[in-house]
Amino acid sequence: MMSLGRSIFLAGLLMPISVWGHHSVEDTIKELTQKIFKSPTPELYFKRAIEYRSLRKSKECERDLRAALRLAPDHYSSKVALARLLMTSEKYDEARTYSHEILKSASTLPRMIEARFLSAELAQMRGDHNKALKVCEDIQKEFPDHDETIDLFHAYLLIKDEKASEAAQLLQQAYRRTHGVVLRNSWIDASLLAGEIEPVWPVIQKELVDSRFKAAWLIRRARVAQLQGARVQMQKDLKLALAELETRIKPERPDLTLISDRGLALAMKGDKELAKKDLFLLQKSGFPARSFLFLEQQLND
Repeated sequence: MMSLGRSIFLAGLLMPISVWGHHSVEDTIKELTQKIFKSPTPELYFKRAIEYRSLRKSKECERDLRAALRLAPDHYSSKVALARLLMTSEKYDEARTYSHEILKSASTLPRMIEARFLSAELAQMRGDHNKALKVCEDIQKEFPDHDETIDLFHAYLLIKDEKASEAAQLLQQAYRRTHGVVLRNSWIDASLLAGEIEPVWPVIQKELVDSRFKAAWLIRRARVAQLQGARVQMQKDLKLALAELETRIKPERPDLTLISDRGLALAMKGDKELAKKDLFLLQKSGFPARSFLFLEQQLND
């Protein structure tokens, strides 16, 4: 599909402008609003929609994406973003319409594959698990140089099927191909879920020494301790992880990845009511379900 570079490009494209500069999200929205008032363009509406999305203001985000598409019905970025927003809002029929339009109008190979992947996400959200798996498998076979997002989603589907070991193998192979950090970390998490400690233990040990922020790695070491029945070590690592997360999570605008880590640590520690509050926040925010899968499973154990 796309190289890792394209994956990073797409991440940048859908990232708030405020992340790249020194403005707050609110200041950036004010600036964009002034520009829209003077001379509205699809790109300006799209940029403001992404800022609203970062504030988890779904209604405002949807309004601006629709405004962009009224001005330019074929505005690709707005159409893709709106399709995904509609999926998270459970407006599946309209999301499917946009998904079909994106696939039909795809003029480049990356866009065609992205449209197919969108259909896999939609199928999974609508409960058609087998179709989602089939689309992922077809993309991987047809395009060996596909983007890591496909592998991550495929692994998520396998884990939902209680095939954690198979997911770990898939992610390890993908990591060897791309050397992506997200793939590496996902491979470690899937391996631990499968109870396969030995292949990933050296990486966990190394990152606990080298990483500036250690909370996620402390939680992974706690998961190893949990598998080994070393409850005292598990509780010690969870306490350290939660202490670090407490200093890093900003209540006014919390990093959802850190919220997911905190929820998992709380669930493992036994504070399931607090963990459920973090899970609710993640679900309400539209954070990808695959990003808090381990939290859900810990709460269900």
